[in-house]
Order: sequence, then structure tokens, then C-alpha cells
Amino acid sequence: MTRVAGLATLLLLFAFPARFSAAPPAQPTLVEKVEVILVETLVRATDRKGNPVTDLKPEEIQVEEGGDPRRLAYFEPFLSRGHEAAQAESTRAAPLYDAGGQQVARGEATVLPPRPSRRIVLAFDVVNSKIRVRNAWKGAALDWVKTSMTADDRVGIVVFRTVPEWIQRMTNDPAAVRSALETLDLEGRAPQRDRRAEVSHLFRDVSSCAEASEAGGSHATGAGGGEDVAGDLRGSARGRSEEIDCAIAIAEPYVAQWNTESLESIGVLRTLTGQLAAVPGRKEVILFSDGILADSPSLAVNTMLAVFGVNRMDVSAVTSDIGLQRDALDELTKLQESARAAGVAYFTLDTRTGAERGYHDTVEFDRPVNFKALGANPWAEAYDSTSGSLSTLADATGGRSFQGAAELTEKVARAADSYFGTYALGFYRPEEDLSPGKLKIRVKRSGVELAYAKKARPLPAPPRTARLELSIRKPEPTGAGNRQRLPVVLDVPLADLPMRNASGTYGCQLGIFVQVLRPDGLVVTEAFQDVTAAMEERPKERDPSTTYRALVNLDLEPGAYRLRARLSDDRQVMIAERAIDLTLGVGEVRGGLGQ
Repeated sequence: MTRVAGLATLLLLFAFPARFSAAPPAQPTLVEKVEVILVETLVRATDRKGNPVTDLKPEEIQVEEGGDPRRLAYFEPFLSRGHEAAQAESTRAAPLYDAGGQQVARGEATVLPPRPSRRIVLAFDVVNSKIRVRNAWKGAALDWVKTSMTADDRVGIVVFRTVPEWIQRMTNDPAAVRSALETLDLEGRAPQRDRRAEVSHLFRDVSSCAEASEAGGSHATGAGGGEDVAGDLRGSARGRSEEIDCAIAIAEPYVAQWNTESLESIGVLRTLTGQLAAVPGRKEVILFSDGILADSPSLAVNTMLAVFGVNRMDVSAVTSDIGLQRDALDELTKLQESARAAGVAYFTLDTRTGAERGYHDTVEFDRPVNFKALGANPWAEAYDSTSGSLSTLADATGGRSFQGAAELTEKVARAADSYFGTYALGFYRPEEDLSPGKLKIRVKRSGVELAYAKKARPLPAPPRTARLELSIRKPEPTGAGNRQRLPVVLDVPLADLPMRNASGTYGCQLGIFVQVLRPDGLVVTEAFQDVTAAMEERPKERDPSTTYRALVNLDLEPGAYRLRARLSDDRQVMIAERAIDLTLGVGEVRGGLGQ
């Protein structure tokens, strides 16, 4: 949280009798300090046809919160924000040493910053979707690559499984991206997840409690069917009816499973976000998904309400007694904060139709229950929760959500073009204003429409800086003309890595980014990869001098380069950055830019 002290000065004037000839004392000053918080939000600007507007100026913007005006701190294109300053500060070249270990003095070499490029990741969530929609996803992505991807774009492909599986690393080669999409199998190795069908199963299982109670029986099935969960429908120690106790016992395994699945999916998104944090600048993730179930306890309660109604069920008591945490909601908030800190904007495409909400075409509406009048529709609840998780993620990270399967290729293009016309807006909020109200941003220019989240959040704390060392090994010929393979070694102390315990093994996921520039700022090549750092020793027992080492191979022609390396972890806890200047000859490499 960033605080800035504002000063308000009040001059107190004193009058003195005329008989005093001495000079009047200095006038006392009363200083009032007002603590303010720096708050940031992302703003997308388009014209009335939906085209991005890229030339807005700070003087055209006015900000209010809850009707109170706010002082603007900055308003700048997100694509290039802080780009040159970050290059100058964080990529100063590593020192050079001679054969005797003495540092070689030399003047600072000038390397122009690279031109920002559009970075897009096409992400396919096969874990939270039905199989029949996935080929439409692939087709829309392939159409965009064929018709709209340029050589300045850098595009990658990820499939969500238990981890983000990189099918294609970010590249500016459209042919490589097309080939990866054409051979991509989105139907195998992934089960179908149909939340609507799962809600129907829960509805039938909970209904069995009511039927058993009315019949005086004892049969009730649990998640998956066939298990006698309710037993003999004994009375509740809390004085609840037997049928409600039966329903809770049946619902809890469903909720636990849904919550576990949601946490796993959010974990995949956070890992991807953390990996992309190693890549400088703004990144877009175009996410094809049916959404994540954000609040499974509420879905279970609504299903029970649809069966029993408010006359037979105390909603507040059941909600508190179901005894399950809403962990997914907390983790979704952390994901949004990580994405904002990493400069990752999510554009989500939910290709489901309105029928998924379970209106009158739902077979279960024929059942003799009263949830029509009560407005309790668990199918709609499941749809709204999963769809809402996507739209909230998009809004909070400066992206946009799209619904429906119609014109899917056009939606992908509109999401990709939103890379331009996005601005970072910062303003000051009084620290004591704990409930600032709705955010309102106005633009003075006519014909411009702004899209932004209605609530702005303080800037997240930056990740801590880790130490990073770079070393270059002897280049080897590649057999492709005069290009040589240059091995680059990255070393980061294990003590600087945020190791977490997972089944007795300590580790974390890392994103590694290496960029090679010519002195004129031309990007010659880039490498991005994700790796796992793991060890069995407890973090406190490891040797503090031990380092984690990663090797990145680059294919380069002879010439002078600045090599920039960045490394981040999957939870945005730490980030490391270093650069080195070098001149690549035939079979040799020297320090400095041609010196």
C-alpha cells in the first residue's frame, strides 16, 4: 500500500504593540498531514464502433469515487508504461572481469529500449468445459492467427490440465502458431465437466431425502449415488428436521468436491500468471472456458431451497451449519491481485448458451417443487457463479468478458485488439476513506467510451527482489549458416526462492524470460520457459550458498548484444532481473559491446 503525505499550511498572524522596536518573531506554521493511498485501475478506451483509442491525454480525464473528486496521479498507455525507465534502471549490464579476476573499467554502453510488442496467450480450459465446444474454440483461434496475427505479435498456446501445459511458447512466427493449433487435440486426455448435469444429480439426491421422509423410509444417496448417507434419518441435535439433516449430509461431499476442483483450476491460473510475470510489459490471456464455480456452498443451499422451500428450511442456519469454507472466493481475489501485479489481462470467452441457466427447457422443472415461486433455481445459480468468475477476472485485470458462441472469431479479434487503447490510471484516495463508493471516470473527448471496473483497489505490494547471476558458456555451431548456439546460465540462490511444501517436497514453479537486443533496440530473439524448482530438504536446512541453476540456449549470429534475463515465481512473491553486454564472435564470446 502506497501512502503520500499532503501538506496544508495555515499561517497564524500575530499583532504586536507599536512600542516594541525589536523585529517581530517568525510567524508560526501549523502543518496538517493528510495520508493518501495510491490507487490504480485499468481503463479501456474505444470509439463508438469498438475500435481502440490510443491517444488520450491525462488532461482529458476526470475521476470521482462515491461522488467525491480524486486527484489524478498518472494516466498512461499500459502497453508502454514505465518501459524506458524500467529498461534504464533494471538492465544495467553486469560488471566485466579479466582473466585475473579484476574488474575491467569501461564506460556505460548505450542500448535503446526495445519497441513494445503485443503478447497474447491463447489459453484453452479443457478442465472446466464440455467436449463439444472445444473444436469451435480452436477454429476461432486459428482463424485469428491466419487473418490477423502479424510478425510483430508474440503469441503462445496453453492448455489447462493439472498445470499450464505450454503447447507453443510465445513466438512471432505465425506459421509455428498455426501448425501448433492445427495439430492440437482438445478432446483427448481431459474429462467433460458439465455443471448443469452435476446440479441435476444433486437435486435428485436431495429430493430423495424429502421423499424418504414423507414415506417414513430411510434411503438417501450421496454424491455419485448408491451410498446410504442419511441412514435412518435420525433427528438433529440442533432440532432440525430429519430431511434437512439428510440433505446436508448429501450436499457436503458435492460441495467439497466442487471446492477442490475450483481451487485446482485457480491454482493453474495463478501459476500461469506467475510465469508470465517474468515477461516484461503487458500480457493478454485470451481464455476459453466454461468458468470456475466460485461459491459451491451457496449452490448447495440453493439446491436444497429448491427442494424444500423456505417454510421447511432455515436458510441462514443451513448456510452456517454446512461447515465448509468459501476458499475459492478468497483464491480468486488473490488471482486477480497477482494478475494486476504481473501486468496480465484476462479476456474470457464463455461459449455457453442461455439454456445452460436451466429455464423452462430444464426437465427438472416438471418436478412437484415450489422453487419457481421462490425464485430458487440452482441451475441458474451454477451458471451465474461460473460465468461470474470469468467476468470478474476480466474486469479486475483490465480485460473483457464475452458470452455466447456466435461470431466467436470476431470476439477473439476484438479481444486481441484490446491490447491497444488500454491505459493505467492512478489516483489518490484519502486513507480514512474506507468505503469510497462507486468509481466514475469521465472523458472530455466526445465519441470515446471507457470501460473499467467499478471498484478500484490500492496497488498491490511489489514482489521482493531476488539475486540473479548470469554466465555465458562457449558458443557452439548450429549448422545453420553462421548462427551459433549460445548457452546462458541463470543462477538464483535457493534461499531466495519461495519454496512451498507439497507432499513432503519443497518447491515452486518459475517463469524464465531471456531477451536479446541489438544496441539499436531491435529484439533479435526471445526465450520463455517454465521450470520447477524442487528439493526434499526443509528450507531452513538447505545450504544458503546453494543455487538453483537454469540453462537457456539461444541461437544467434555474430554481433554485439545486450542480454536481459528475468525470473519470477508462480505466486508473485519474488522477481529477479539482470543484464549483460556481450559480443559474439566465431567460437568465442567477449564482454562488452564490441570493446
